[in-house]
Amino acid sequence: MVPLTGRAAILGLVVCALALTFAYPLRSNLAQRGEIATLRTALGTQQDRMDGLQRTIRNNADPAYIESEARRRLQYQYPGDVVYRFPAPPEQPAQRREGRALVSTVDNSSWYVRFWDSNIRAGHKGAGGVLQPQPPQPGTGGTAPDGPTQPGRDSELPGGTG
Repeated sequence: MVPLTGRAAILGLVVCALALTFAYPLRSNLAQRGEIATLRTALGTQQDRMDGLQRTIRNNADPAYIESEARRRLQYQYPGDVVYRFPAPPEQPAQRREGRALVSTVDNSSWYVRFWDSNIRAGHKGAGGVLQPQPPQPGTGGTAPDGPTQPGRDSELPGGTG
């Protein structure tokens, strides 16, 4: 084995000092490159979002686009247009299992009963407290019952009994 000379020891110290001197800036440089890549990705996402918003602004200024959206979303039609409407397909009842039996989870009550129930659950009250729904009477065809009236107010309504 070759004995370690003084020059080799000094050269080793200089190499270690240079390695330690460059290690921290190199680490910082690599961390900053990663951050730059992340920011470029975020910038691209924001640019795409901004392009979409600018497209929306242009579309909202275009009368033809507004007309097509009114026809599509609000079902607006010009007088004389022929409109075909098809009923929605019947909803398949959802089922869950209770023991061995399948139980339907579809609410078969009428719309006004579900409406009143949702108001009651939400805590809304009518003029005289909580209004309870009345089930339809047999033979009425499932129409909604008359709503609550306030005594003495019927005569003020147009067409009232006076």
